Amino acid sequence: MKGHSIRMLLTAAVLATIVLAACGSGTATPQELTVEASDFKFDPVTINLKAGEPVQATITNTGTLEHTFTIPDLDVNVSLAAGQTVTIDFTPAEGGTFELLCTVPGHKDAGMVGTVVVAP
Repeated sequence: MKGHSIRMLLTAAVLATIVLAACGSGTATPQELTVEASDFKFDPVTINLKAGEPVQATITNTGTLEHTFTIPDLDVNVSLAAGQTVTIDFTPAEGGTFELLCTVPGHKDAGMVGTVVVAP
């Protein structure tokens, strides 16, 4: 009877290890972000993210002009034609506060800026 109980415990331990390994082996679920770029603002104007976690960002240009979604310090730069929606993936490596802007000439000066806050 003792041998049977030990085998059952070992089998249960092995199965638990396999289940836990399977749960941890997939890729992390991305932080989902939706941003609207219009003439001349971003919505939301402040974006909160977590360092080291992947981001899937969907940016829609609802304006009548071309815009960019640019976060220079995170190497993110996407151009969007009027009416276009683009989905991008990136992972902020470390925490900090970063500038979001539209790099089309004159748009930053017109107020098309925002802030990306990445928690460590």
